[in-house]
Amino acid sequence: MKFRLVYNWASVLRFAWSVWLTLLAALLIVVSVALMLLDAQILGLPAPVFAGLAALAQLFAIPARIIIQEKVEAFLADEEGALHWPRTWRGKAAGVKMGDTATPEECREMFLAEVVAFETRIRPCLPAQLPDQTRAAFVSAAYNIGAGAFCGSSMSRRAQAGDLAGACDALLMWNKARVDGVLQVVRGLDRQRAAERTLCLEGVKA
Repeated sequence: MKFRLVYNWASVLRFAWSVWLTLLAALLIVVSVALMLLDAQILGLPAPVFAGLAALAQLFAIPARIIIQEKVEAFLADEEGALHWPRTWRGKAAGVKMGDTATPEECREMFLAEVVAFETRIRPCLPAQLPDQTRAAFVSAAYNIGAGAFCGSSMSRRAQAGDLAGACDALLMWNKARVDGVLQVVRGLDRQRAAERTLCLEGVKA
C-alpha cells in the first residue's frame, strides 16, 4: 500500500484546528505523566487535571475536523489532484500556476463565468430544445472534458439524433483519465459521470 500526503498537507498542519487541538492534548498528557513521575504539585494542580484537559482537547478535535476552515479549504490552494494539473476551485486550470490562490467569492465568479462560456460553446452541438436538467448535465460534462471533446462525442451525436436517453447513458463512457501515463477509471470521475447521468435522465423522464 502506497502512502501519499494530501495535496494541501502544509496548510492542514499550519491552520487546521484539529491538528492544534491534538498537539495540545499530547502536550497535556506529557505534563500529566511528568507530574506523576515527579512532584504532582509542582505546577499547583494534580496530574489528573491535566489528563482531563487533554481528554477535553481531544473531544474538541472531533467537531474541528468537520467545521469549515477557509484557510484549509481546497479552493484556497492550487490543487494538483490525481492528474497532477494545477487548478483552483471546480477544476479551473486555464491561466493557473502553482502557488496561485483565490477567495471563495472570486472562485464562484470564475466558476459561473466558465459555466456560461461552456454552455455557449456546446449549444450548437445539442438540440435547441432540451430539458433544463439534461442540458445542465451535458454542460457539467463539457466543463470537465472540454467543449471540443463533447461536440465530437457520442453524447452530442445521440442527442442530435433524438436519442436523449442514449446520450445520457453515453456520459458513463467518460470516466477515465491518464494517471501517470496509464488510461484508467478514476473513482471521482466515475461518481461524477453517474451523478450527471442521473440528472440527465431526470430531464428526459420529466
